[in-house]
Amino acid sequence: MLLSQWLLTTCILISSYVQAADQFKPKVVRTESRDWFAIYPFDDSTVLLKNEDTLLSISDNNGETWRAVEGINDAMWCYVDKQYPKTRAFVSSKVGNKIYMTEDQGKTWTTVKINAKEYSNGGKSELNCDLVSHPTKPEILLAECYVCDYDQGQSSENITKRSISSLLDNVLNSITRDPTCRDEVFISTNSGKDFTKLNIDLKESEESNLLFTELDCEFAIATKQSKNIDEDSTIYCIRKHFYGHESNDENETRYLVSSFVKTSNWGKTFEELPELKGYLVNYFEAFDSQLLVITQDDAYNRHSTQKVWISKDFKTFKEAHIPTQLRFMINGLISEDSVGRLTMPILRSIHDKKDSSDKNEDNKKMHHTGNIVSDILISDSRGTKFTFVEWMNSDDIFSREISSFKSLKGTLFGYTQEYPNYGNEGSDFKVRLKSKVSVDNGNTWSNLKIVDPENKSKYSCNIDIPESCSLNIMSMFGNTKFMTAGIMMVNGAVSDGGRSSWSELNTFISRDGGLTWKLAFEFQTITAFGDYGNVIVAVPYDPESDDDSQSEFYYSLDQGTTWTEYQLEKTILPMQLISTTPDGSGLTFILNGLNMDSSGGSRWRWNDKKETNFVYSLDFSDAFEGKACVDSDLEKWYIAGGNCINGAKYSFDRRKADSKCLMRKLYEDLAYTEEICEKCSDDDYECSYEFVKDSSGKCVADFELLSLSGSCAKAKNGKISLKPKQRIVNTLCKVDMKIEDVLVPCTEVDSPENPDNIITVSENKFDSALLTYKYFDTASDESLLMMTLDNEVYVSHDGGKNIKKVNTNREKIVEIVFNPFYSKDAYLFGRDGGLYITHDRGQTFTKSQLPETRQLGLKLEFHATKQNTFIYYGGKDCDSMFSEKCHAVAYITTDGGETFSEMLNNGIHCKFSGSTFKDPYNEDQIICQILDSSNGKKKLVSSTNFFKSDSQTETLFEEVIGFMSTG
Repeated sequence: MLLSQWLLTTCILISSYVQAADQFKPKVVRTESRDWFAIYPFDDSTVLLKNEDTLLSISDNNGETWRAVEGINDAMWCYVDKQYPKTRAFVSSKVGNKIYMTEDQGKTWTTVKINAKEYSNGGKSELNCDLVSHPTKPEILLAECYVCDYDQGQSSENITKRSISSLLDNVLNSITRDPTCRDEVFISTNSGKDFTKLNIDLKESEESNLLFTELDCEFAIATKQSKNIDEDSTIYCIRKHFYGHESNDENETRYLVSSFVKTSNWGKTFEELPELKGYLVNYFEAFDSQLLVITQDDAYNRHSTQKVWISKDFKTFKEAHIPTQLRFMINGLISEDSVGRLTMPILRSIHDKKDSSDKNEDNKKMHHTGNIVSDILISDSRGTKFTFVEWMNSDDIFSREISSFKSLKGTLFGYTQEYPNYGNEGSDFKVRLKSKVSVDNGNTWSNLKIVDPENKSKYSCNIDIPESCSLNIMSMFGNTKFMTAGIMMVNGAVSDGGRSSWSELNTFISRDGGLTWKLAFEFQTITAFGDYGNVIVAVPYDPESDDDSQSEFYYSLDQGTTWTEYQLEKTILPMQLISTTPDGSGLTFILNGLNMDSSGGSRWRWNDKKETNFVYSLDFSDAFEGKACVDSDLEKWYIAGGNCINGAKYSFDRRKADSKCLMRKLYEDLAYTEEICEKCSDDDYECSYEFVKDSSGKCVADFELLSLSGSCAKAKNGKISLKPKQRIVNTLCKVDMKIEDVLVPCTEVDSPENPDNIITVSENKFDSALLTYKYFDTASDESLLMMTLDNEVYVSHDGGKNIKKVNTNREKIVEIVFNPFYSKDAYLFGRDGGLYITHDRGQTFTKSQLPETRQLGLKLEFHATKQNTFIYYGGKDCDSMFSEKCHAVAYITTDGGETFSEMLNNGIHCKFSGSTFKDPYNEDQIICQILDSSNGKKKLVSSTNFFKSDSQTETLFEEVIGFMSTG
């Protein structure tokens, strides 16, 4: 009996992967290429483009066959125009000042060039450009170019390489730029036949040294769905000049001059925006329902505080309230939802200056570089008040992200990556993941629930309690663009909030828009969808992850209920898997992968042949013998479980999972049915400007916002009557809720005539009294550490306006030490021997362990030029502080506290004198004071090899009282 049950279970599991394998197989066609590349499909078409080395190839049959495009043998990169994805594409040339353009899906190509007189300064110049199409007027094009001047002796090839390199530096926000290169923007009103330079006048500064210039121009309407149709001929531009001196120091002093203007006649004339005159504009972006502008307060400090301005009519502006100091760049990361709410990630730099004189490789590995998303803010529907996504508000989090979906109105996915305060535990690096889903535009969030009874035993926690056991994903990767009726796949791990390694991530599937999930594969895959989710293709990242070294893909024709394996003849590393129909309606896919060879040597290595890339065309057109679904094969599926979203319910008529048919509505966009909700609910309202949500979700008055709004100017008897809630912009519900007024006291509210003069006060509560605090000495932001009487440490990056507790796993902190030579570094000493280290002003902390000694409270000594080298003093043989054996030992670390070694017995005070004195100079010289516990005498000694040998140790004074350094 038990044997039969086991066999039955095994057969069921096997059948879930091989169901219908003998009935249907997709048509698979393989082609070979020399190099890796990306493939670009036109919308509503079987035409694909690929850029292979310098050649451009095209396919008219979804990638089954390819041919070279005649006349294009200098291609650098290509892209399908996002404004006109059905017909238009561009190809940049490696030669410079040449772009190829097609407006008929690659049947014919024209060469776009800009006349040299438009960009040359009288000498020789070279430029590289991208073309941007007007969303509703295809004949209007902007050419965003990077122009470099060069001498007569330089070759065209060299200057093209230099301009491309400088362009990449510009994109990557490099601190220094080639001063002979500049941004220029040109406009064409006849589909690229002629271009005219947009001349943005900017008054030169008295500063003499111009480092570089930047120019950015955008159409006022972002897409065809823009509500700003009256401004369809408007272009906004910002010209910026940076003055100063070349330096790799991120705290360098620069002077910024900018001009923010608009033109309504295609660049013939420009005018300033009156409401922003006098402000230093640093960035702008046009969205469908609003224009966002960011201004910088201090022209000399690129990390000075910034203001956010919103214009709903693209004419008048209102300053948005930000609950923290905005100092770091957020370019290109802001997004807008369907009702006009903005999601704004705030970046903070964790770039540490590397000292080239530090020869210690371990030291160099300790440096962090780049940016982290430190906070995510979401605005109200008017765009003028931002609040934190509170569940993401932790300083241990290294990465934060929020994704939205075109096919899932109101649905947001948030996910964070947290690197706990632990030391390095080997190559299988672990990270703590946290993920949540919101189906009401971010008002409420819930964990990703696992509903998977047949696999319940495979999870390390109880999936019946989603509050403590849920799916946590690394990221949505490229899956946010898929078009399905609630069918989704992600890579993630089910956990109770503990750490997960890369090898523990599996593939999961959802059929209800991400509310519930179940296991699809016990390994990671890259996935793509066709027929609105009724055809799914999944390819393992690692072919050996299914215990089979041969590459394969899996496909499902029943929305992920069962899977069939298709074995490939070649072993590949998958680089790209896409549906050839971007609207999600098609039945063909492209799998693009590197040809890998696992024979001999390492597990993966490049194949020795020139043809290192395979392109597979996967065609599912013959599935279910070509049968198309009828009404009886369909079910109605509601987004958000049928709840109202923005005042309406949204549903799809999707195929039942077990129906033996496909929708077969090729090139039809996924369409939903909208049912207007009669009565408005709390979900159709948000807190009014002067109010914020408390911990219970109630809208309560905020005195800072009251001051900023000026509402109290109308107060009578020190009070004013206000509505705590306001209807969300663009919500569709019919019958409004009755919102009762509340009386708000105004006696403590300042209402000066000039809002810039308002002094705001923020209140934060600690569990015990504040003992001490200290600021990091940097210009980047107002970061500080605070310690309370109960030995808890808090960090703030905006001068104390918002504070977060530093996670020390409940270990009490006894001391905070700042590095006097590296202003971003601080060390927290734990009572149990933990050492918590930050190299980025408290943005992130790592944990190491102090030597097993008694902490003596002696001051750390730091090396002046080697960031991760310092001396710590611990008591050895100190079972009791009064023991005759108890003595001090000087320990040294050269890896930032990851490891310590014993340097000098009885050392109580040392200085890295060689790192501070210039003459005579020996970088490794250390002077130390030694205490002889037998007689209480002190002597002064020096060494140039960390006291490793007597031959390099010298006694300077046999007896001293003490010593100090003025270096």
